[in-house]
Amino acid sequence: MGRLRSQVNRLSRNDKHLQKYDAVIQDQVQKGIVEVFRDEDCKNTLKHYIPHHEILTPEKTTTKLRVVFDASAKTRKKNQSLNESLHRGPVILEDLCGLLLRFRPHKVALVPDVEKGFLQVGLQPDDRDVTRFLWLKDPLKPTAENNVQILRFTRVPFGMISSPFLLAATTKNHLTKAGTPIAHQIADNMYVDNMITGVETSTQADELYEEAKTLFQSASMDLREWASNSSEFLQNTPECDRTSAETVKVLGTYWNLTTDTIFINRSHNLSSNVNTKREALQSVSRIYDPLGLFSLATLNAKLLIQELWKQEKHWDETFSRSSQQEWNKIYESLTPLSSQPLPRYVGGDEHKLFCFTDASAKAYSAAVYLYSSVNGKATANLVFSKALVAPAKQLSIPRLELLAVRAIHLEVVHDMTAEQFLFCLRRFIATRGKPRQIISDNASQFKVVKSTVEEAWQLSMTSPDTQSYLANEGIKWSFTIELAPWMGGFYERLIGLVKQSLRKSIGKICLTIVQLETVVKEVKAVINSRPLVYVRADFSSGFTLTPGDFLSLNPKTGVPSLAEEDRQQDPDFLSKLSSSQKLLDMWRKGQKHLDTFRNLLFNEYALSLREQTQNHLKKLPGHNPQPNPLKETLYFSRKTRHEVPGS
Repeated sequence: MGRLRSQVNRLSRNDKHLQKYDAVIQDQVQKGIVEVFRDEDCKNTLKHYIPHHEILTPEKTTTKLRVVFDASAKTRKKNQSLNESLHRGPVILEDLCGLLLRFRPHKVALVPDVEKGFLQVGLQPDDRDVTRFLWLKDPLKPTAENNVQILRFTRVPFGMISSPFLLAATTKNHLTKAGTPIAHQIADNMYVDNMITGVETSTQADELYEEAKTLFQSASMDLREWASNSSEFLQNTPECDRTSAETVKVLGTYWNLTTDTIFINRSHNLSSNVNTKREALQSVSRIYDPLGLFSLATLNAKLLIQELWKQEKHWDETFSRSSQQEWNKIYESLTPLSSQPLPRYVGGDEHKLFCFTDASAKAYSAAVYLYSSVNGKATANLVFSKALVAPAKQLSIPRLELLAVRAIHLEVVHDMTAEQFLFCLRRFIATRGKPRQIISDNASQFKVVKSTVEEAWQLSMTSPDTQSYLANEGIKWSFTIELAPWMGGFYERLIGLVKQSLRKSIGKICLTIVQLETVVKEVKAVINSRPLVYVRADFSSGFTLTPGDFLSLNPKTGVPSLAEEDRQQDPDFLSKLSSSQKLLDMWRKGQKHLDTFRNLLFNEYALSLREQTQNHLKKLPGHNPQPNPLKETLYFSRKTRHEVPGS
């Protein structure tokens, strides 16, 4: 009630705002988006009241006043808010930068949005009581209990943490079921309730408009405010569906339809009236530029802010004279650059990408240009760039160093079918636990298992327990890019060493399935027991860190090896008559193959590390190939881990 009184008092200062606010709520009641709560509707003891407030957007041509619900508000300080009690859902939105990049190569760009998209997704009756809110029966009367009514949503309200996922999942599911090429094009270019796409001709634009309208109308949704740089398309579009604005906002970037140029909001440029670190940070953060097209306009400002941090300036401490002069130089030289429009269309007959990178002690950056040729005329346009300030604290250990901890899990299968792979996946989960994410190449059996598992899970989605498990414990399955084996290079390299060493150690020997399974398990143990850190010749440390230490509390590999003198007594491993001798003979043969594999693996692994080190050192200035007596070097021992003293 307190939030409601404050809201009504604030709106009462402007009668038009109060009338528009009440009109929005009454319109939602008439359309069935909101319903008046009745006592007989209460079927659930769980209930929650959401406060609400207005957001004014006078620059918009459609909704100038929007009612937003604060689902993050708490009824009491110790209580959880509604958003804290809800599951956000996985992020299935398209990459924002990818959408903006795909927006530029089309000759005819098309940008509509879904009318009241969030309010088109239904809410189950059992969940509606947690979306209650209070409003006046008559806004012209005082805010008293007899003038307050309880309302609740029948649709998903804007402001809940799960709303973006619910809308995106609903839209993507509907478009996927349609299955047409245009439906797939729309699904790949949707961001919440915005569609950013394009075609090559105005005729194709008309076809896309007709099918898109039909697709969304079948889901009780409407695409409106169509914006395009094609005047012919806009003339063919009904006036109620096309925008009347000359400049529209596309995912935060401004697009002029007449000149077909993009730019950042000029009112959000760097401010000249900056005297403190807080004001400088506010001014820089005001510029929204996801593609980095105007990153040069903010880099020097970010460097100045970093320098203020190094000087340990307080947030509201006034600039020194030198800092103020530096800021004025930044403002005078770079403000015109950030206001410069860039051409949206970067297409052509021939395309080439050029990437330039540079780094210094202060910053590092990258810029990607698209070279295009149209009727023999070549143009180059900046399509993406990033400029970052170098970290104030120097990194002593490279972040990618953790990739050295590569453990492997090997399984023997009877064939390469999807059924066998599914069994392997089940054994892996039973042994290692459920993975958070699976990354695989595009093998057909992998794709079949992924679709089969998803289909099996989909059949049990009606169960609340299953829904909760999938929401909180679901496995994300990702595929690397097709025909791009280097995408998994950091693990494929290790698997390649295993295959090469196995091929040389076993050769043409025909092993039984049991023998092969045993060898593979022992090979896996050898791989996971390789040292990850520098090992001294005297092994004085007594412990060597290996990938196996991250997998098991007792990572010692295999059974004890036979004594060397016992193994040398029968170098040809001739069969003996007794059963015990046959068993011992089989053990010796297995030990011999494992030793051969270990030796080959260490040689191959050492060569790969040496090649990597040499390639790295060759790039360093003043490289001296002669070893330094005081410098640590790689040392490889033929001894197994359990033979190392103290391990």
